[in-house]
Amino acid sequence: MVLAIILIVGFSRYGAITGLAGEARDAIGLLAALATGALYVWAAIRARTAVERLIRGRPGDGVVAALRAALARAWVPAALVVVIALEILFVFGLSLGLLAYFHAVNASLGVLLVLLVLERLLARAWSGDTADAAGKSGAAEHAVTRSFHRVMRAVLLLIAVVAFARIWVDALALGIAASDHARRAIDRAAAMLFVAYAVWEAGRLAIERHLQQAPGVAMPGADGEEEAVPAATRLQTILPFLRVAFGIALGIVAMLVALSSLGIDTAPLIAGAGVFGLAISFGSQSLVRDVISGLFFMWDDAFRVGEYIETGRLKETVERIGLRSVKVRHHNGPLHTIPYGQLGAVTNLSRDFATIKFNLRLERGCDIETVRKTAKQIGLAMQQDPEIAAEVILPLKMQGIVDVADNAVVVRFKFTARPVKPSWVQRESLKRIYTVFAEKGIAFASGTLTLQTVPPHEAAPGAIAALPPAPPSRVA
Repeated sequence: MVLAIILIVGFSRYGAITGLAGEARDAIGLLAALATGALYVWAAIRARTAVERLIRGRPGDGVVAALRAALARAWVPAALVVVIALEILFVFGLSLGLLAYFHAVNASLGVLLVLLVLERLLARAWSGDTADAAGKSGAAEHAVTRSFHRVMRAVLLLIAVVAFARIWVDALALGIAASDHARRAIDRAAAMLFVAYAVWEAGRLAIERHLQQAPGVAMPGADGEEEAVPAATRLQTILPFLRVAFGIALGIVAMLVALSSLGIDTAPLIAGAGVFGLAISFGSQSLVRDVISGLFFMWDDAFRVGEYIETGRLKETVERIGLRSVKVRHHNGPLHTIPYGQLGAVTNLSRDFATIKFNLRLERGCDIETVRKTAKQIGLAMQQDPEIAAEVILPLKMQGIVDVADNAVVVRFKFTARPVKPSWVQRESLKRIYTVFAEKGIAFASGTLTLQTVPPHEAAPGAIAALPPAPPSRVA
């Protein structure tokens, strides 16, 4: 069908009918337009599933994907409306001498169809390369392949834009000098936008390759315990800020240069953008406060991705850092989004070291010196374990007696560990203390209340008689 359309259009425009009279040429052109319209309708009905897939493209999110999906669902009615509009345009163009616009619209539809087909072929090739990259070397090659696919799509779009521009410049018939100037201006603007997009893809690829080394989210392990995640570096933390700032700056500069290439004065646009930005800054003070606060948090290196922080009522792990807010995940799973302006004082629990102190209630009468030596032996034995020694900075030891209760002696222990897994080291310490103290005969205090009575034969004679008489009670 596509071949038939090409042959009919080529014959009607560049065939042997060019030597015919005007009425005969117009009649043959009308017949050719009707034939191509009928083929268009036939193609829309017979190939509706394939064309729907071409329009829909790869599944994804966003406004463009939603628009393409909506157009794909209404493809056949839209195609019929376009064909009818083309026939009406041909009739008006034939009567008013504006056939150039009909040919431009027809050629534009052909370029659009070719663009959709090439994009589909590129998507299928990218899917195969993605599977090979994922199976061979993982995320690094996948990111490179994805960037290459985006650049190739930009190349196809650039060619389509240039083709559209040349088709419509020829249709407008501006004259030789004006047409050449318009083509060169459009080519420069399109080339500038493509170069800016290629630079953006290269910068984003470099940033993503650094961000791939950043820690993920601490998820519960197979044994129910949460796996510790190392914190990201300071560069990995501020890279999302740099990516957003780089994209905004590059997009603004490229757009201004492209408009200047098209002959549009950009000075009023820059002045208007400044006034508009000032109005926004006054109208959204909370947004400006959040952004500025976030910049200063990053400047002070207050927290990084993967670190455990405390902000007021919340204690969570930093999962993602944005331009306006930070996303932190609670150890039970909920994800909290906090604007930077509402953070206030931030306590970072993942820096340098963590000193853990805990109390144990021992039975009264136990030998405190034996407890101290046993705790020291446990600390030295834990340092013999390579897995625990990698986390411990100062070993376990007894700090002293904290309190003497009615039925217990409260003793405090402490150790200093790295901030990654201090709770795990504490659990290991308690497990060893429970085992070794039982072997040493050191008993833990219990909540049992003991009552001791004096036997009757040990009581002094006449003790009961010596008690003072009870005072007489008064009845009101």
